[in-house]
Amino acid sequence: MRKYGSIFLLLLLTACATKPAFKLENIDHGLNPRNAVHSEHAKGHQVLWGGTILSSHNFKDHTRLEVLAYPIDDQGRLNTDAEPLGRFFALAPGYLETAKYQKNRWISLTGTFIGMENGSVGGASYAFPVIETSQLHLWEQESLNNNDPKIHFGIGVLFH
Repeated sequence: MRKYGSIFLLLLLTACATKPAFKLENIDHGLNPRNAVHSEHAKGHQVLWGGTILSSHNFKDHTRLEVLAYPIDDQGRLNTDAEPLGRFFALAPGYLETAKYQKNRWISLTGTFIGMENGSVGGASYAFPVIETSQLHLWEQESLNNNDPKIHFGIGVLFH
């Protein structure tokens, strides 16, 4: 009986895990996409950024995500009610399935700030901060909207 109780407890705790399990050593929490544009000495800094994916494109050896950034806490949770912090490019080594990493998906990621890339947004020139990603986490919409535990007890039937 203890074996089943331990398994149930493990499953219950797993259901509560709604934030990414990032390795956060050496993260520069003061560097964000907005101030990276003006930070000449930030190259090589480790960052924790996130936001909503605007586009994803596969290239020969990497995938580039264009992300509209939002403030992010020290654990990787996005503040989607806040004012956006601008756009950035996230370069992920290898191939990411663009059907999964598609427009309007929410993402948190860690990586190395490698500099700026000139581009355009709606015909206007735009300087994109660029990071090489090391860790990615795609959010489910429900886990962004509510910090309450996702545990419910009761008897009955639930329909979605």
